[in-house]
Amino acid sequence: HFHELYYIFYKVGQRPDRLYGPILRYFILFVFPVAMIASVPATVLIEPANILILMMLLVVSASSILAANKFWNWAVKQYMMKG
Repeated sequence: HFHELYYIFYKVGQRPDRLYGPILRYFILFVFPVAMIASVPATVLIEPANILILMMLLVVSASSILAANKFWNWAVKQYMMKG
């Protein structure tokens, strides 16, 4: 069922984030930043440049990459300790 849950979040993230209420919008932009895939870049292309949105995109993207890297290093360390 995780595959279906990911698919739902992916589809939600492809819609403009302004369609959703504040709680769901916060969730898809920051907690599970799937809206950064399509919604925010599309907003930047359609509307005049907003420096806040661009900075938010950079911060969330960088923090997601750092979090994934930290998790990867932790997972490899755990794997090596068991082997």
